Order: sequence, then C-alpha cells, then structure tokens
Amino acid sequence: KGDFNNMDILLPWRGAKGNINYLADISGTRLLPQIKGVIDLKGSILPFPRFAHAFRDFSGLVFVENGDFSIRSFQGKFGGGDIKGSGMLKIGSKGLEKIDIRGEGKKLSLALLERTRVQVDGNLNLIRDKNRFVLDGDFFINQLSWRREMTEKLSFSSSVYQQMQNKSGFFDDLNLNI
Repeated sequence: KGDFNNMDILLPWRGAKGNINYLADISGTRLLPQIKGVIDLKGSILPFPRFAHAFRDFSGLVFVENGDFSIRSFQGKFGGGDIKGSGMLKIGSKGLEKIDIRGEGKKLSLALLERTRVQVDGNLNLIRDKNRFVLDGDFFINQLSWRREMTEKLSFSSSVYQQMQNKSGFFDDLNLNI
C-alpha cells in the first residue's frame, strides 16, 4: 500500500501533476510472482508531448492482475469539455501485447490546426492486438471557426515534412478510421 506524487518519474514525458494511490498483493515465487491490486489516480494536469491540449482535473481507477490492467474508469476535462473512458491493457513477456481503450468526449473545444477552433462531441477506440492496430471513432462538429486574412491566398500543400529521425515509433503501424 502506498502513494506516489511525482508522475514525471512514471511517464516518458514531463509536466504531469497528480498523485497515484495503490494497493497490491504480491504472492507466489520469485520466478512466478502473482500480482493483484488497484491503482487510483488523480491530478490537475496530464499533458501530451507536441499536442496543444492536456487532460485537466482527471481521475481514474485501474485494477491489476498480473499483466492485465483493467481501466474501470477515467474522467477529466479536455479542451474545456468532459471526457470519460475505460478499457484494458495486457503486458506480456514481450512488452505491451494488447490494447483496447475507449473514450468519449462532449463539448471539446480544440485547436488542431493553426487559426482554427472546433467544438466537437466524439468517441475513439484504440485497439492493438496480433492482427490490428487501429484508432477508430467519430467526431461530430458542433462549431468550426477558421480565421484568415482577406488578402491571404487559400492553398493546401501535400509536401512531406523532412523527417528528423528515422527511429521507428510506437504509432508507426497505426491505422486511422476516424
């Protein structure tokens, strides 16, 4: 039983403010430990690298049994709106083996592109297993604002940005169905 107040140590990026309370029962042998527990997390900010928005006033509850993590609830504010989610993660001998996380948001005010603001309701489902890795979901646009100067030419570019690094990333094989 314990608590943890420095989330920056656990996340691969900096800036999270919150605390984690945990309760665990560890039994079995050294070679084959059995772990059961619960994780309760709360915080004021959970940012994402290179993304304009962060979770605010978040909380969640996760049950753990060996390598299975059951996300019973997650809620918070995102882009000024309410978001909630649930799902599961499975960690095996080769790392993260399975993901099935669902989220739903209402009245999210997002700035995804320069000089744009959109208010949306939506849902997303991130699934990763042996056969697929997909982010699936729907967004329903309630309001859209795009500001530009009257003298500014309207153009879109399809040129590829120069890649700074060639290392493969976690999301390289992700398929989008939004």
